[in-house]
Amino acid sequence: DVSLSMQLSLAAYRIAPTVEARSSLLDSFVTPAATRLHAFPSAAQSVAFSADRRLLAAAGLDSTVRVWDVSNPQHPIPRSGPLAGARLALFSVAFSPDGRTVAAAGADGRIYLWDISNPGQPVPLATLSGPTSTVYSVAFSPDRHLLAAGSADKTVYLWDITDAKQVSLIARLTGPAEPIQAVTFSPDGRLLAAGSADTTVRLWSLSDPRRPVPLGPPLTGPTLKVYTVAFSPDGRTLAAGSGDNSVRLWNVADPAHPLPYPSPLTGPTSWVNAVVFSPDGRSIAAGSSDDTVTVWDLATRHVALKLPHPAPVTAITYGADGHTVASSSTDGTVRLWTFPGPILTGPTSGVFGVTFSPDGQTVAAASKDGTVWRWDVTNPRQPVPLGPPLVSPSPDAPFAGTAAFSPSGHTLAIGTRTGPVQLWDTTDPSRPALLGPPLTGPTALVESVAFSPDGHLLAAGGDDTAV
Repeated sequence: DVSLSMQLSLAAYRIAPTVEARSSLLDSFVTPAATRLHAFPSAAQSVAFSADRRLLAAAGLDSTVRVWDVSNPQHPIPRSGPLAGARLALFSVAFSPDGRTVAAAGADGRIYLWDISNPGQPVPLATLSGPTSTVYSVAFSPDRHLLAAGSADKTVYLWDITDAKQVSLIARLTGPAEPIQAVTFSPDGRLLAAGSADTTVRLWSLSDPRRPVPLGPPLTGPTLKVYTVAFSPDGRTLAAGSGDNSVRLWNVADPAHPLPYPSPLTGPTSWVNAVVFSPDGRSIAAGSSDDTVTVWDLATRHVALKLPHPAPVTAITYGADGHTVASSSTDGTVRLWTFPGPILTGPTSGVFGVTFSPDGQTVAAASKDGTVWRWDVTNPRQPVPLGPPLVSPSPDAPFAGTAAFSPSGHTLAIGTRTGPVQLWDTTDPSRPALLGPPLTGPTALVESVAFSPDGHLLAAGGDDTAV
């Protein structure tokens, strides 16, 4: 457990401030900390934020739903006692878009609705029936008028809940050959996606919710059960996580003709139980039975972050700011994670040097993989890559992982593994250009470069034991 590891490392350092204890303390703070909500005596199966992200709900195997006020993620406050009524384990929970209703469903095949307009005094609204087996997933449409439920009886059920006192079942969607594991609406409410244990994902048009129309053949690619599906915030991308340890993506800008991405996102070493896009659509997170949440940067498709858990991760959801994630786990705990800030990805090996331009608007990172990546950080919360990475034009002098900006910010010096130092013109950060031949003198890997304050001198030190 990350938070426990931090506490133990701090205690050990206070007892004996040795080099080893200091190293352990620093290592423990590399991973973002989590606020732990000890919610359930057994597995926590699902988590959901209200639309304003002020409330968090979680459903568990103990057949209850818990609700917290998470306006301050570091100090969550329980808003009521457990929401009870279900007879068996709950597997899914969802908030209505207006935040006034919570839906939960599970092993007894019923869907339970509560009015939480006053979170401190939730009121049961209705119990919906129809499914003949376990309900694994529930979802509200963006306009709140529809509620979908995916069941182990191989059917998606659709209710009109415009009037909570007169809820009506308006459609049964069939086609999958195995249980429905996940359902979700597109952001505009025009599409419904369902992932099934038959390894497929199906799409329906909801132009007329009472007569949903299947869109094309099932989406294929996963080789094992599809446990989770999610649309990107702009509705143009659909993601599915499955038992084959991967996340697959489709372009659904034309939902009648979805286009699969060339390759899946990989990294998890066990089932992917949950996927969710960040609010800005730049990243995607997956919760897995390998006890981790994996976050990818979608621009580079590289793993940006891993959040370790002590047990399998059953569900995840993003907060409104994109820097907070809630996760649930089979250890019965709900965790709130606050990211330290944007994660810059691109390098494929160790990053040995990071430097800011003097005006603070550009950051450069020099990597062991022989590249130097640059980002525009004018808006620190939304760094923008400045083109492809810089690589040495000389195969005999690959970059060594060290770089420095001149005081004017117009020149970037980069050391190489064989000694020469290259100078790049960065006057126009989007169009860097090599400045003449490399500077010679060093005869081995350059470990460090530095400009004098006036920019007239450049020093380099390296493995040849000289400066």
